[in-house]
Amino acid sequence: MKIGIIGLSSVGKTSLFNALTKSSASVAGGRNSAPNIATIKVPDERIDKLSEVYKPKKTSYANVEFVDIAGVIPGGAASASSADSNLLNNIRPVDVICHVIRVFDEECELLTDPVNIVSDIKKINDELLLSDLAMIESRISRMNLKKKTPAAELEEKLLEKLKAHLEEEKMLFTLELTPDEIVMLQGFKFLSQKNQIIVLNIDEKYIKTDIGSKYSEALAYLKKLNTPHIQISAKIEMEISQLDGDDEKMFLEENGLAEPGRNRLIRLAYEVLGNISFFTAGEDEVKAWTILKNDNAHEAAGKIHSDIQRGFIKAEVVSYADFLEHGSVEKAKAAGKSRLEPKHYIVVDGDIINFRFNV
Repeated sequence: MKIGIIGLSSVGKTSLFNALTKSSASVAGGRNSAPNIATIKVPDERIDKLSEVYKPKKTSYANVEFVDIAGVIPGGAASASSADSNLLNNIRPVDVICHVIRVFDEECELLTDPVNIVSDIKKINDELLLSDLAMIESRISRMNLKKKTPAAELEEKLLEKLKAHLEEEKMLFTLELTPDEIVMLQGFKFLSQKNQIIVLNIDEKYIKTDIGSKYSEALAYLKKLNTPHIQISAKIEMEISQLDGDDEKMFLEENGLAEPGRNRLIRLAYEVLGNISFFTAGEDEVKAWTILKNDNAHEAAGKIHSDIQRGFIKAEVVSYADFLEHGSVEKAKAAGKSRLEPKHYIVVDGDIINFRFNV
């Protein structure tokens, strides 16, 4: 999973990136700066518990890659600047956009305006929307120079549908598309079609309070957009990222936090993308595998190896809850909690699976 961190300049994007990834990227990068990229393990106490029981030679967590993109400049999508084009193109490969919004009042020479959550969201979304509109208009213009095939006519009709939606200042992720239309658009990687999470980078004074009373209008706007949001103080998370073990636990308790913001953000990204995890476990390796919710056992087998999918016989499944109750997969099996499931079995988050196959 790849998460792109975007936002206006000086809203705390790189500070958040450093906190999430325990990096030390410079916060002074300009719009010509290459993205900061780091990959981290997805925290998962279920993997920790499985490894504690099996003591495997190798433990493999799921990974998430964070891409910290330079500050978006309002009006950049309409300019001919290569810097603005490159900046927006850096967003195209990500799976989900993490849009950082300033909700802190500390003085900064680059921040002279008061906090305005709704305005800042609109500024970025307008850039994504205009970039998509320009891409669609360019594509249609090129298509009109050639004789159209039936497939090209279908594509143009779909692009006109998207263009009309964008011209109403609506993001593409709000447009209902058929499965066939979704497949047709995969190669475009439209920016306003990507799933979004709004990260409200709050002042540390809001850590133990609800910002709803002060920013109720903004929260109502987010609800209307149907965009999930999360409150994180990049400043506090930076401090948490430098701690380990008991020190981290103590700091979290002192600040009224149940867990680091990193865990909450990754979990929300999984929910937004519809991702879940299943596990394979043994003395050689305990490993987390990421699939989509509603993927079946046959599809899950293909995540491990095409041979396992091709020669699929049955999936031997133990739920994580049953593993936890009985202390091991073997004891859960002895208690009759193991199931042999066919190809069409829908995998549940936390399933521990051993695939039976023959090739």
